[in-house]
Amino acid sequence: MTARPRSVKKAMAASRSRTAMPTFSSVMGTGRTVPARYDGHRSTLPFLRHLGPDSAPWVTQEGPGYGPGMTADPTPRSDELFDAGMDFFGSIVARLGPDDWDNPSPNAGWTARDTLGHLGTSMQMGISLLRGEQPTWPDAERPGDLVEGDPVDWWGAIAGEATAALEGADLDLVMDTPMGPRTVADRLAFPAIDLYVHGWDIAAAAGLEVEIPEPVIAFAHSYIDPFPEEVVRGDNGAFGPEVAPPEDATPTEAFVAWTGRTPR
Repeated sequence: MTARPRSVKKAMAASRSRTAMPTFSSVMGTGRTVPARYDGHRSTLPFLRHLGPDSAPWVTQEGPGYGPGMTADPTPRSDELFDAGMDFFGSIVARLGPDDWDNPSPNAGWTARDTLGHLGTSMQMGISLLRGEQPTWPDAERPGDLVEGDPVDWWGAIAGEATAALEGADLDLVMDTPMGPRTVADRLAFPAIDLYVHGWDIAAAAGLEVEIPEPVIAFAHSYIDPFPEEVVRGDNGAFGPEVAPPEDATPTEAFVAWTGRTPR
């Protein structure tokens, strides 16, 4: 397996040591509402389906692991981000109690379970890509309906499958997509980013505070910023309208505000 970049590993360790983990009940007991309301689009899947060759002239073929606008030798690469993201997301899932999964999430109209179900769909897409297969799109009335049995066990099975798929994956493999030929590494970027964004969503639903490593934030901006605003946001976009962050916002708070979430 590709080793995780040292910068991501250090940042994740530092964020764990700094971050307080209050319970959902203790946060609600203060009279605060659940943080991070997000009224934009909840899912990246319509965004991924929407992209086509005619609407994506900014897409370049700079090489494996490069998104549009990324510079040579980006750090971290999408596979490294994906690998570290599995640990990041899994550590949050493990902290939720059985009752937390029915809490409203920052994704409008979704519970924490729904967000987990959506993220599982995104990871199944990533697994298919790592295997060199075209992803399929599961159909469910609510994404939470895809979560079978205990959410922690359900996620653990997906994470194990993803870890196995990452080992020996041909990241340079070029596949046909609605955006034209793309490498596996390039297509893996959005599932990788999803792990951190929706990890934050699930943590917020349970009243937990987490910090997204700054190398992850830099990667997300370098990959997404070059896309036209009308593609990134709106009915078919991954994000809602950008929210103004607090003046004293942390890097994580500024990042989630950029994705359309209110961080406090």
